[in-house]
Amino acid sequence: MVQLNKGDKLFYARIIPEVGLYEVCDLTVRTVNETYFVAIDKKDKRAHLLEYNKIGKLVFNKREDAVKVVNDAEKKYPKINFHICDVD
Repeated sequence: MVQLNKGDKLFYARIIPEVGLYEVCDLTVRTVNETYFVAIDKKDKRAHLLEYNKIGKLVFNKREDAVKVVNDAEKKYPKINFHICDVD
């Protein structure tokens, strides 16, 4: 298992294809537990609760690795076209 410490910098490939969300989050570890850790997004200060099994799949030490996963996911999943309907 990877050893994380409070204050470590990580990159999270946040992928939610159902809503067309593909982004890389710049995180700082806030809390470390036996089965999970919590990291705070640098930009919007949102807390992300993540399991250790996400490391190397969605959570990385290098930003380039997270960007590659996000780009691959964008190619794999269909694009979402949003249409706002007029409501009378």
